Amino acid sequence: MLTSPARADFRREALQKQVEEYTSANFSDSVMSATYVKDGKVVVCISGAEFDARNMWSGRWRSQWECAIEGDEVQLKGTFKVDVHFYEDGNVQSSSTHEVSDTIGGGGSEDDTASAIVEHIKATETKYQSLLDGAYVNLLKDHSIMNGLRRPLPIDKQKVNFKTLVSQGRLAGSLR
Repeated sequence: MLTSPARADFRREALQKQVEEYTSANFSDSVMSATYVKDGKVVVCISGAEFDARNMWSGRWRSQWECAIEGDEVQLKGTFKVDVHFYEDGNVQSSSTHEVSDTIGGGGSEDDTASAIVEHIKATETKYQSLLDGAYVNLLKDHSIMNGLRRPLPIDKQKVNFKTLVSQGRLAGSLR
């Protein structure tokens, strides 16, 4: 673990610089990142949200990484939380949480260690985003899944008058 607060802060600053470069190159302008030291570990948080009212969708990405630096090894624990909301002709929401845990080699200098951490974060987050993209594409291709989530109207597009059905005994008889 980190031995002194001054050393931890130096690692935090080097890592924050690398994280800001990563997020500005790979996320939209709405993303925010923070790096801080907690219980001897350096923690990286990345959060972003997009809202597109014209195309009727919104989404939010949150990831948190705990980095325990011991010598030339870095133990990483990451958690991703992704929320997606489509609301065109219906209301479909998806929330997912994913956790990873890895050990990587750090490097000799503070900048090398920060670079190794950010490269691993980038590779892991990109892999997870690709999995999510594939799942959403499959949902859109397979219309039966999306149509199954919607409540269809009868063929004549008129609401069902349940009072009439109950009084006629058709619905009541089928419920017994």
